[in-house]
Amino acid sequence: MPARPTRASQPKTSSRRAAPRRPAPAPSRGSRAGLFLLKALLYPLALAGGVYLGLEAWSALRGSPPGAPAFIARALERFRGAAPPAQDPAAAPPQDLEAAPRPTRRPRRTPAPAAAVSRAAEDSPPPEPRPDPTVPAGPPQEPLPPLPDSSPAVSAAEPEILPLPPMQIDRGTSGRPEVALTFDAGSDPLPTARILEALASARARCTFFLTGEWVERSPALTRRIAAEGHELANHSWDHPPFTRLPDDEIREQLLRTEAIVRETTGRSSRPYFRPPLGDRDRRVLQAVGDAGFYTVYWSLDSRDSVDRGITPEQIRDRVLGAGPGAIVLMHCGSEASARALPAILAGLAARGLAPVTLSRLLRR
Repeated sequence: MPARPTRASQPKTSSRRAAPRRPAPAPSRGSRAGLFLLKALLYPLALAGGVYLGLEAWSALRGSPPGAPAFIARALERFRGAAPPAQDPAAAPPQDLEAAPRPTRRPRRTPAPAAAVSRAAEDSPPPEPRPDPTVPAGPPQEPLPPLPDSSPAVSAAEPEILPLPPMQIDRGTSGRPEVALTFDAGSDPLPTARILEALASARARCTFFLTGEWVERSPALTRRIAAEGHELANHSWDHPPFTRLPDDEIREQLLRTEAIVRETTGRSSRPYFRPPLGDRDRRVLQAVGDAGFYTVYWSLDSRDSVDRGITPEQIRDRVLGAGPGAIVLMHCGSEASARALPAILAGLAARGLAPVTLSRLLRR
């Protein structure tokens, strides 16, 4: 009879079933969004860091990357701690003629004597930006005393400064068929010779508003303007916005320019002054009058320094829209105005309008 297996020889079996493994919980929607945002922030930073390190390595080995865009150079300057470029105060828009708060007084700069200023080469500075302000209604214009047709000759002695009433002139009121063509000279002197040739061909005279720096750079052109019988007027020394200057610096700007004009030509820039950018208020009018000048604005802007790419034909059409007594704003640095001037002079003559200086337009 076969032996019966004992309990110890039987295999052990478990009476409990193994529990099934539960799957890991799915991440919530919020955690997925947070992970996505973290990746979106880290990846660009890592990429930018790699680009920057690569540019630094290239710059250390071979200098600036060839053809690198300007924004990359500016970014490298910022990373290296370079200071950002200073903003040009002359690009500020003109203020209204309503009384402006008095500016904070700055330390006064000691003007160098005009004779001691070195004469630089007649190179071209950057063109002056100029907005197109709306002509406001200034204070009532009083009749001006009769003045010569061109800037008077002056003696070598420093003249006594006679204050003038604080007034703005923006047109003639006599009703005569005359127009004052005025040219601001503060930037490129190259088109000026062509302007003078056109005026000489038409036997016309006009008024040139000169900055002191322009006279300093272009003494020969300044003497030619005076020798050909045109009127000289003041346009400040270096074209700052006058509403940002205290009264003593306004006076310095005017008198320093007057000194170099007298030294260069033997003539005066008085009594007319045009504020750079047309920037003026009632305080500026008062300070300019105290320095012995009238403030001159304009009644028609040729826009030759405002509209980039303006054509000679567009300038001609604008200027020929002037009526009797108009004061027209143009610029010595505009090649388009120089090319348009012969047609402008012919068109004015065809309409019976004579181009004259400011002094002649405003005479009684």
